[in-house]
Amino acid sequence: MSKTPHVLLVEDHEIDAMYYTRLLEKQPESSRVHVTHCYSLAEAVAILGRDRGRFDVIILDLGLEDSQGISTIRTLRHHEHDVPVIVLTGNTDHSMVSQALLAGANDYLLKKQDDEKLVNHTLFQASYYRQRQHKVA
Repeated sequence: MSKTPHVLLVEDHEIDAMYYTRLLEKQPESSRVHVTHCYSLAEAVAILGRDRGRFDVIILDLGLEDSQGISTIRTLRHHEHDVPVIVLTGNTDHSMVSQALLAGANDYLLKKQDDEKLVNHTLFQASYYRQRQHKVA
């Protein structure tokens, strides 16, 4: 990719946020990702409204203080239709996966189980998003 992908990480647990930010930003240069972190859905919506076009991927926890479950994705999609959303959650309910994808998520990863996949999935979604944007422009 020509520029470092920019990710919005929406995670309300400080330790998880630090862990995933470090995981994404401390990769070799060809796989490095820049992360902007926020703690709530309301903050994410404000950032996306202010910085439209800045992000290549959104990594979203479904258990936030101001929003829980599938409604979190729906609300986010109401404000941001195009940027890929990777759900990163501790919820292991398999029915939640299909609900999340139907609500607009592009990918669904489990915390502490799919951590190694996160970097690859993030880079893939960012690359695919950029290719789509380039074709539209």
